[in-house]
Amino acid sequence: MEQNYQEAIKWLDKASAMGNPEAQYKLAKILSEEVLKQLEASMKQEYKEAIDFYPELLKSVKDLKKSIPKPKEIPVKPEFGNLKEGDTIKFGSYPQTADGAVQPIDWLVLEVKEGKALLLSKYGLDAKPFNIKRKSITWEECSLRKWLNEDFYNKAFTAEQQMQIAETKVKAEKNPEYSTNQGNDTVDRVFLLNIQEAYKYFQTSEARKTPPTEYAVRQGAYRSDSGLCWWWLRSSGNNSNDAATVFPDGVVRGDGRNVNFDSRAVRPALWLNLKS
Repeated sequence: MEQNYQEAIKWLDKASAMGNPEAQYKLAKILSEEVLKQLEASMKQEYKEAIDFYPELLKSVKDLKKSIPKPKEIPVKPEFGNLKEGDTIKFGSYPQTADGAVQPIDWLVLEVKEGKALLLSKYGLDAKPFNIKRKSITWEECSLRKWLNEDFYNKAFTAEQQMQIAETKVKAEKNPEYSTNQGNDTVDRVFLLNIQEAYKYFQTSEARKTPPTEYAVRQGAYRSDSGLCWWWLRSSGNNSNDAATVFPDGVVRGDGRNVNFDSRAVRPALWLNLKS
């Protein structure tokens, strides 16, 4: 138990040294809660004789957490204050040129409601399979969901920007044409549109057309003679080995294509908090 206590002190010191109040608070909160769990478990199993010392130790860890200042609310940037459907904004950054130069990401504003804006990348930003291996898979379990919410999320957004991205309940809606298993609803920061949303937010095939970035092409994204790409949707296709996709001509293919195809572009979507 004393070792756990010292470990908490060490990590909290590291958090303090980071100099970022948001990261500092978040790390301290996680670590202190984890230590409390460990202490409670150890008390029940191995250290019952330390019952007199436990309340004091518990208070010390809680005091350490309280000593870390809570992050200040991040004010909404002026350009995000009056967004409306159809606007284009820049938020986050990602490699976009053939040589991998990082540039601000352009986003289309698809909807604004309840102090949040639904954003979709204007271009195909990368090329990834829906799932690394071809097998029966849903959005809930696929490798692309993991990549978007870990690798892409941490690469594209600063700590401050991450705090502006809302956790979103992503619905596992039925494929309108097929009775394929869609898995369960998920909670994500970054996700893909599904078939219904592709039709809802883009009324025509022309509106669904999008080019890939030069970086996405270098990563393997297909680009037609007219400069347009396929892009993934999160809906399962006519079977769970396939995932729905939008063709370069903007047509939604609900029957889908092999989940392990790696020439499809990725257009991330997210809900951005507009309130401070």
